[in-house]
Amino acid sequence: MFKKKKRLSASAIGIAIVAFIAMVLWLMDVLNDRNAKVDVLVEINAFENWNYHSPGKSVFNIAPDEEVAVLRVRYGKDFMAAKVENSKGKEGWIFFHSEKAVIYWPEKT
Repeated sequence: MFKKKKRLSASAIGIAIVAFIAMVLWLMDVLNDRNAKVDVLVEINAFENWNYHSPGKSVFNIAPDEEVAVLRVRYGKDFMAAKVENSKGKEGWIFFHSEKAVIYWPEKT
């Protein structure tokens, strides 16, 4: 009976370690996304979801040179999308399938 409990606790520790590593990797991904910058070249719409083929309704417009914060970045087979937040606190998804906006990660100094 003691060996069974020992194996069970070793399994629990292993699962906890794997979960912790997965959480750290996810957090690193989020922090990397939030370091991204967006340059809007012409007025674009921000949509309610990141599905390129069915983005839902437009949530707000982003004017050229308007500052937005990048919250998340998603990739698909034929598109790239970023969840952004404007200065009024509204959130929406923009797409980078044309030359209307550019996303980049600044060099660290």
